[in-house]
Amino acid sequence: MGKRILVVTAVVGLKDTLNEFLLELGYEVSLVASAEKALDWLKQHQTDLVLTDNIMPGGMYGLQLIQRIRTSSCVPIIF
Repeated sequence: MGKRILVVTAVVGLKDTLNEFLLELGYEVSLVASAEKALDWLKQHQTDLVLTDNIMPGGMYGLQLIQRIRTSSCVPIIF
């Protein structure tokens, strides 16, 4: 597999489309539906890129997620 991308979005259609597209391009894709789940995932895994939505369930928005990731990582993030 290629580089790993973490996709953070609760929008099912977007999640499915991004997953299919990125897999076809040779990336390893991990999908989570909230910022909290993304932070938990990042504690246990490494990724080459985080691709995040802004508005998600759970009370934490994309910008807050980015701020939390930046406290411990310099992984590239597309917001």
